[in-house]
Amino acid sequence: EQLEINDKLKRDNDHEHENLLEREENMRLLKSEIEQQKQLLNNKNQSQDERCLSLSKQIQQLTDLLDTKINENKDLNDIKLQLENDLKDNKQMLFETTKQADDLDRQLQKTNNQYEDLKSKFEQTTNEKHLFIIFQIIF
Repeated sequence: EQLEINDKLKRDNDHEHENLLEREENMRLLKSEIEQQKQLLNNKNQSQDERCLSLSKQIQQLTDLLDTKINENKDLNDIKLQLENDLKDNKQMLFETTKQADDLDRQLQKTNNQYEDLKSKFEQTTNEKHLFIIFQIIF
């Protein structure tokens, strides 16, 4: 069950990582396009100053948003790496626990076998003792 949870988390993280990389690329392209638009607006004549100022503000907001998203992507990548490390640790711990359980199961089986052998020997010895006592009583 833990493996299934870990595998699902890994798949979800991988899917999220791919989405983040795609968004980051789109953001870089958008940032480049915005910078090009900014240059075009700066070359326009004075009558477009108000429009240029408005677009410049929008560009700055988008640039800030892109920077924020890039930082978020970096943070999410760090989280993804941490989750991958946790998953690796959990798999190792599960492996070790399973190995210990198998070892204990083998030890229990060996102890049960020894117990059965000793029980059988005890019963045989008891039977021989009773026969000896009966034999002594008879003879």
